[in-house]
Amino acid sequence: MEPHKLKTALHDLVDTLSEDELPAAHRFLAYLLHVSNNPVLQALLDAPLDDESDMPGEQVAVQESLEQLARGETLSTSTLREDLNG
Repeated sequence: MEPHKLKTALHDLVDTLSEDELPAAHRFLAYLLHVSNNPVLQALLDAPLDDESDMPGEQVAVQESLEQLARGETLSTSTLREDLNG
């Protein structure tokens, strides 16, 4: 679609929105503008989730960690700091 016709169609869509929907439409359009003008953010959004292979035993370690979390075997941030600082 030609840019002029596309802008007209967008204006028509905005005109059909209820007043309750306008803030969400505004946030979304502002987001699109922010993303398109921010090359670093765009690169992060386009990057693959994980481009490295798992290390041997990594999946086992992750599973063990999740099981510890489910059992409530966690440390508070202050306890961790104390342990690391000696």
